[in-house]
Parts: sequence; C-alpha cells; structure tokens
Amino acid sequence: MGVHDWVTFKQGRARFAGGIRGWDEVGHETFAVELGDRVLYGEIKTSFLPDGNNFNIEIVSFGYFSQGDVAMPRPGRTSTRLSPDDMVLARSLISELVSHVSQEDDSVEKPFVMSSDSESRFAGNVHFADHWVLEASDRDDRATP
Repeated sequence: MGVHDWVTFKQGRARFAGGIRGWDEVGHETFAVELGDRVLYGEIKTSFLPDGNNFNIEIVSFGYFSQGDVAMPRPGRTSTRLSPDDMVLARSLISELVSHVSQEDDSVEKPFVMSSDSESRFAGNVHFADHWVLEASDRDDRATP
C-alpha cells in the first residue's frame, strides 16, 4: 500500500493526501474522506506534547471541495456544511485512518504528519479542533461567507 492510497473501512474510505502550499504560501498537510458520492478534504497536523518530541494528531479543518482549497479563508466559498450524521461518520473515518497508519510496522513509509523516529513518536490521540467542520443548519446546506 502506498502512503497516499485509499484505505477502506467498514463505513467508508479515507486517505492521507499529502502536503500542499496553501493560498497563504504556507505548507498544509491534507487528508481526504469519501462521504457518499463526494470526496472532501481537510487539514491535519502534528500537535507536540510538552516534551517537545512526542505528538498527537490534530484535525484542523474538514469539508473542502478540493485539496487545493484546504486552509482557504471564507470557508463558505470552498467548503460544505455537514449534517450531524456526516460529521460523526467523518470523525470515525479520520480516527480509523490515523489508527490504521499508526499500527503499521515502522518499516512502512508513513505520511509526513505521522512520521516518527527513535526520539519522536505518535502518542495515540486524535484531537478535533474547535470548529473543525461547518455544521449544517436547517435553512441551508452550504456555508455562508
């Protein structure tokens, strides 16, 4: 399996999608989740522990229509709102993806965001940032600027 290949789980598919240079000229690590008939992208990053070496994973944002849109301001133009059910499914698939990759043998190439060495290891937690996804309201299915 390649580092950016789709991983199939019981409820759907997810993958690490690699790094991009965002609109802000800063690097962003991305992932993708298949929800029904659409693929949505998000930003993922390492969150170092106080020891400065070991890390957890933080989901910064999710719901972008294309990988190149990740981290764009004004998310209503570049991302979608998710229903509560889709939010639960996305959260589950993202957590499963991180868990799956973390359990692979150290000889298997891992996505940059999950890379470890003899002094730095994934501590096992996935944190979802506040407002990591836009939630659908009863009045619309798209974010507003």
